[in-house]
Amino acid sequence: MSYKKKTNMESVALEEQRQKLQMLGQFAGGTAHDFNNILSIIKGYAESIERRVQAGQGFQDQLCKIIETTQRGAGITRQLLAFGRQSIGLDEVVDLNAHILSQKHLLETALESINTLDLHLCDHLVKVECDPEAIVRILLNMTMNARDAMPNGGGILSIHTDVSSDQGQEMAHIKISDTGSGISPEVMDSIFEPFFTTKGQGKGTGLGLSMTFGLVDQMQGQISVSSEVNHGTSFDIFLPMTDKEITYQPDDQPLMTKGGLSGCTVLLAEDEPDLRDVLTEMLTSIGMTVLAAEDANQALVIQEGYERPIDFLLTDIVMPQMSGQKLAELFQSLRPDTQIIYMSGYPYGHDAVKNLNTDVPFLSKPLNQGKLQETLLECLGKEGFKSKH
Repeated sequence: MSYKKKTNMESVALEEQRQKLQMLGQFAGGTAHDFNNILSIIKGYAESIERRVQAGQGFQDQLCKIIETTQRGAGITRQLLAFGRQSIGLDEVVDLNAHILSQKHLLETALESINTLDLHLCDHLVKVECDPEAIVRILLNMTMNARDAMPNGGGILSIHTDVSSDQGQEMAHIKISDTGSGISPEVMDSIFEPFFTTKGQGKGTGLGLSMTFGLVDQMQGQISVSSEVNHGTSFDIFLPMTDKEITYQPDDQPLMTKGGLSGCTVLLAEDEPDLRDVLTEMLTSIGMTVLAAEDANQALVIQEGYERPIDFLLTDIVMPQMSGQKLAELFQSLRPDTQIIYMSGYPYGHDAVKNLNTDVPFLSKPLNQGKLQETLLECLGKEGFKSKH
């Protein structure tokens, strides 16, 4: 039996492969950890509701916790998209100062009571176009990094906002500073690299700052860092400002009123049975007549046999046999008065949902009832669109 000695190049390639697998394992482990925590919370509260129903007790608090936890899960998917430099959807105009202020309790909780959060929000109205959850994710990542850099407690995390100008473009400036241990010059160039971490085994995935960089980049912004060992670290984030009207309120809640949608008819095309049931209940609760289809072919059969007008087609984009986009094209030729709304678990701009008609509203899953209802009402109010109910 003969043996072949590995060349230096082969050894280097194998070592690089091992490192990639190790990083992938670390990534998978961190993601699984977060999702398992979320699923455990949801499962625990669902079981609590089951017990309370049997005992004839109320369960409103448990339901609120489940909703909050699913929002955390949606936040993790946004982190993953940012890590992959996928579009996160710049679909809201946010009052940055009001949004940061609304997250004060969340940040203080993440920072832990032994440290202090110091907010210095400017007097200017600072409007940015972004995914509001992306701002929260950035702030949380920075807050948790600051907390870990101030292990003995008594530290201060300061968040300042201001307005600056870059080549004639007004920019929102967020400065996030801590009084922690600082970052050594040796690792400064690596802090935004995926999987890079100075924390011990199991204490960090090394994705926080990489995802933060991705989120800022998606918003066409810039981020820089300055630090001094034993004196703290500062991150400066610059985001383009907008003159558009504010569309997002920090205390945004589902409208939960039937309003102008009562009596409207929507054909829902969704191939996931449980989600189809949830959306049917959601739409019925605001007074709409719901025609539910498990795929595009069934949707076409339903519309053919339905003699009354159909006001909306709410369709998933990726479905078996026929895509939601193709369904929408056929629907517009058959029922030109029907308003189309797309939805998908894929991010806007992903290969699976690319080349969409930009005039058609797009909703990202998980769907928020308030956002869904708001979109339906906006479509209802469009010039030239009249419900026939």
